[in-house]
Amino acid sequence: MSTQAAPDAGAARHLRAAGQGTLGILADLIEQERPIFAMPSWFVTEDSALVVLDEAYREFLTDPDVPDGIPLALERENVAVLRTFSKAYALAGVRIGYCVAPPPIAAGTAKVGVPSAVSRLAQTAGLAALEHADEVGARCETVIRECERLSAAMREAGHDVPPSQANFLWLPLRERSARFGEHCAESGIMVRVFGKDGVRVTVGLPEENDAFLRAAQSLLTLSREAGHLVRRATS
Repeated sequence: MSTQAAPDAGAARHLRAAGQGTLGILADLIEQERPIFAMPSWFVTEDSALVVLDEAYREFLTDPDVPDGIPLALERENVAVLRTFSKAYALAGVRIGYCVAPPPIAAGTAKVGVPSAVSRLAQTAGLAALEHADEVGARCETVIRECERLSAAMREAGHDVPPSQANFLWLPLRERSARFGEHCAESGIMVRVFGKDGVRVTVGLPEENDAFLRAAQSLLTLSREAGHLVRRATS
């Protein structure tokens, strides 16, 4: 999520995404970011701030206290909402999304958009996806359940797993991240390693998630055995 700097030094200057892109950790929009939504409509001038909400993972949110960005965009003159078909709608391959914003902002966006950036195939796929809201909703519910199951299993195994409001888990493994990623790859499981920060694990089908849990458990077993051998060697 990004905003332009506000001229008033007392105004809020940034807003984290609802379902942060790297972590999937829900921002507390209610308490921490309320000042942005309190900005008066007259504040939106050529030099003022535009609040852009990145709601790529909106369909996976389960917290009832998180506001829906679209009503805010319809009510406010300084709020725009970005959503995508790449996540819940499973259309990442065609690269399509949409923006909900006041007419002046939408018109300005259209002026600077790349011509023909969205293919006819992508438009057709997006429109077709919107006609199958029930199917998309059912798929999201499955992902949410599996995400909760994975989180519980990893916590039970001793891992620190922040609550997720997306279709993936974040494991803050720090210096163990690379080894974890290598072991998963050796087990046929692909995860995304972020240097020495952590590992992002996409929630898949139940059988895929079971395979991931087996890989994670096997690494934990190997680590315990290695630690036991070290203790025996030094005793």
